[in-house]
Amino acid sequence: MRHLFSTIGLILGFVALGIAAFETHLVASQPVKEDTRTLRELASEAGTRLLKERVLKEEPVAPAPKPFHPVRIAYTLLGLGAMGLGLFSWIKKEHVRMSGGAVALGLLAVCWQWVLIGVCIAVVIFLLAHFFA
Repeated sequence: MRHLFSTIGLILGFVALGIAAFETHLVASQPVKEDTRTLRELASEAGTRLLKERVLKEEPVAPAPKPFHPVRIAYTLLGLGAMGLGLFSWIKKEHVRMSGGAVALGLLAVCWQWVLIGVCIAVVIFLLAHFFA
């Protein structure tokens, strides 16, 4: 096969971009636990929380954020792999458009949040230019 590395890079790039686009659907959400506390327990808990916040001036402790997200790491590594294979295929003198496509898809997957922000800004600018022209 003539374009082996660039084809594999394109496939990795498309997979990484698909994972990045549907990241929120892939993250497993935990089901809501049914609350089995009685009304007396709820009132007692609310009273102690009110005393801590108002009287003792204690701030509620926020849960610690996750240090890493496995889905983000997966699509970042796949995107870096696509970029690396695209670069390697360009060095091997494979078709320049396929090599560039693999690098571009990998870069899109790695910088997915920034791509979405850029697209939103572009749409707002387009709409403003359309309405005020």
